[in-house]
Amino acid sequence: MNQQTIVVATTSAAIGAAAIYSLQRWLRVKPFIPTLPLPVHLHRFFSGVGESFSSVEATWRLMVDEADEDGMCQFYLVGMPCVSVLRAPHVRTVLLASNYRRRSPFFDDFVDAFLGSKGLIQLQGHEWKIHRRLIAKAFQWQNLVGMAPTMGAIADAFVDRVLLPRTMDTSIDIFPLIKLATLDVLGATAFGTSFNAIDHSQSNPIVEAFTFLLDDMNRRAFDAPLDPASSLYWLPTAANREFHRHTLVLRTMIDRLVASRLVQPDSETKDTPNDNRPHDLLQCLVDAAAADASGAITPQSFADNLLTFLFAGYDTTSIALAYTLYALATHPHIQAKAVAEIHAVLGTDTPSYDDAQRLVYCTAIVTESLRLYPPVLMTLRTLEAPLRLGRHDIPTGTSIFLPIDAIQRDCTNWGPDADAFRPERHLQDDDDIQDGMSAKDKAYRFVAFSGGPRNCVGMRFAMLEATILLAVFLRRCAFTRPDDAPPVIVAPAGLVQKPQHGIWLRVALRS
Repeated sequence: MNQQTIVVATTSAAIGAAAIYSLQRWLRVKPFIPTLPLPVHLHRFFSGVGESFSSVEATWRLMVDEADEDGMCQFYLVGMPCVSVLRAPHVRTVLLASNYRRRSPFFDDFVDAFLGSKGLIQLQGHEWKIHRRLIAKAFQWQNLVGMAPTMGAIADAFVDRVLLPRTMDTSIDIFPLIKLATLDVLGATAFGTSFNAIDHSQSNPIVEAFTFLLDDMNRRAFDAPLDPASSLYWLPTAANREFHRHTLVLRTMIDRLVASRLVQPDSETKDTPNDNRPHDLLQCLVDAAAADASGAITPQSFADNLLTFLFAGYDTTSIALAYTLYALATHPHIQAKAVAEIHAVLGTDTPSYDDAQRLVYCTAIVTESLRLYPPVLMTLRTLEAPLRLGRHDIPTGTSIFLPIDAIQRDCTNWGPDADAFRPERHLQDDDDIQDGMSAKDKAYRFVAFSGGPRNCVGMRFAMLEATILLAVFLRRCAFTRPDDAPPVIVAPAGLVQKPQHGIWLRVALRS
């Protein structure tokens, strides 16, 4: 029996065992927490409530409609006991209680194949803590100061070469276009190189590779996770050949950049006067690793984390900006107020880091857009010890699901206007803490960047980039919504979400 036959047989046996286990669990679906509701009618053979993750509406039927008065519900997902929470105090308790997420062979193996097993989002325990501490140093504000002008210059180039040539169009789908700007920002600020996505979007190997690999991972992990061909990357299929070809493009580029920084001439050491070294995230990570005695950061972890940064910055920031422009196009009075602030703070200057800190209303706009349209719809934690949530005792090993979009639109957390686009709610002079909610709990009403010790390590970078790009776009262009534009419908797309029909806007040169 050859190796390939053994792998196929082993995979089939594992799937069969999982099916038998899930059948046993399904045949006796019953509450594992006596005080919580269990929607038996939403459970199916093998997957449990798996179908409830197929759309935003289906997820809300499970985690919102079936929740009790405390905003909680219990269910099974492929035999795994789970609880969902909505209320900010419970969200805070969960995110502070556990940094652990149980690995899933139907998900994590595909992420490993795409981003690598040493990326921060895949690490757990002590290894995660070491990497988190070192990577956080790279994202300190002092390292971001010099990146702001680069972000502004790329935003201006995007307006000149992508938006202005399309002002004669009746409408454009802004969603795929903004990815070009965010990718070029990442190339310059994270890697110290130019991806040329803005100038060469149609024949750019980096754009093509990342677009294919994102779609490929989503297809394997979410559309066909039980298909053996999804897991067996060595099979000679067309999809696998494309996977290996595009992976080689990205890995070769990243490995080359990492190698060039890890082997620097003596004249480019950190203590050299008039330092001419690159001032990008890769160099900051190299410096942090060099100062650490643990040796935890290896060439593989460098490469895996850079690829993870590339994914996060390319996809999530572009999603956030696209929805922000949509919200402003449908709220012209808010767009006008933002433009007034931009002119008062920036004038015609290229934005600096300090300028971005003074764009408080623009920052509130981005935050409000992230509240209503979070790029990542779900996060979860696995309990390593029993946990008391309100009047419920949650056992060890339970996976706690936090539906970010539902939490951030929950009226108990945000008041009766939770569905309204109102940036003022994020300003200090509009403090709207709900009755009985502490300031500490209030902070966990907004979890677009997750929360607790395992929150998004690149949050500062993402907010700086989004605010600067938004300011430059609005200073030069006006955005409106065509009457015949297709509706904007949020749809799950693997790790993130995307607008099902795109985001169609009309762009005009601002006088």
